[in-house]
Amino acid sequence: MDRRDFLKACSTVAIASMLDPSVFSNLLSAQEGMFKAYKKALLVKEDGSPLREEDLKPHNAYIFFYPYASTPCYLIDLGEEVKPVDVKL
Repeated sequence: MDRRDFLKACSTVAIASMLDPSVFSNLLSAQEGMFKAYKKALLVKEDGSPLREEDLKPHNAYIFFYPYASTPCYLIDLGEEVKPVDVKL
């Protein structure tokens, strides 16, 4: 593949992803073992009602397991807005 063909392929993929964002997930899911989409999770309180932002206490860590029972995830309200930053590798 030369440079011109590479740029055409990249442009085609970029345009396709703008038109239909599921292009990447469909391409990756077609290849076995490359990508697996999981259902969205709804975090609920003990009474079964949905967890809301107002229910979180600042500086407390809430742990839940997603997508597997052995994969811990943490939800922490830092008590202030955290602005995005550019990460340099």
